Amino acid sequence: MALHPAHPGAIIGHEAVLALLPRLTAQTLLFSGPEGVGRRTVARWYAWGLNRGFPPPSLGEHPDVLEVGPKARDLRGRAEVRLEEVAPLLEWCSSHPRERVKVAILDSAHLLTEAAANALLKLLEEPPAGNLFLIVTQPPASLPPTIHSRCHRMRFRPIADALVSK
Repeated sequence: MALHPAHPGAIIGHEAVLALLPRLTAQTLLFSGPEGVGRRTVARWYAWGLNRGFPPPSLGEHPDVLEVGPKARDLRGRAEVRLEEVAPLLEWCSSHPRERVKVAILDSAHLLTEAAANALLKLLEEPPAGNLFLIVTQPPASLPPTIHSRCHRMRFRPIADALVSK
């Protein structure tokens, strides 16, 4: 099934990624690229579309989509993804999807603490059936190699100025 944006201009500049997504069988996808290029938007759009069909009707809340990201700051005031944010994934992934597939979106994975990365690794080593993990990060080299090696990498590049200004 080909993926198409909800309306013209909804997702631009990532046609190659959108064309590749439906052909992948990996349970863990790594969406990497610079900040502001649409990694999170494509992850949310894809998660919704898997359960509601393409194009997804909206990008509101869905019981089979869980988004986890940084909520805390370290002692220097830098954002980080702690174990408390990743731990709920373990229980959430253990139940069956209500529709087609459960999709967990881990935003800003480059901010994982060591404890959070270890908990995520345990989940990715033996992913429960019926679950898909979309890991959104900037530089994939900042992830532990053990996590990076369990993902199929989707590279996002900056969108050409000519496409953005249309």
